[in-house]
Amino acid sequence: MHGDQDWRVSVDYSRELAKKLKALDQEVKYVEYEGGEHGLKGHFDAYTGEIHEWFQTH
Repeated sequence: MHGDQDWRVSVDYSRELAKKLKALDQEVKYVEYEGGEHGLKGHFDAYTGEIHEWFQTH
């Protein structure tokens, strides 16, 4: 998960990591939040839902 407006860590790093993991046939789910900054403020319900779903599945 990454916000596309993160000023601390470039969103490009997460995009590239997800791409490389997929190329290695690793299971990955990359979620990008439009307007999200480093702490994903304003996206709490969405990202906690994603985390919960991931742990329920894995």
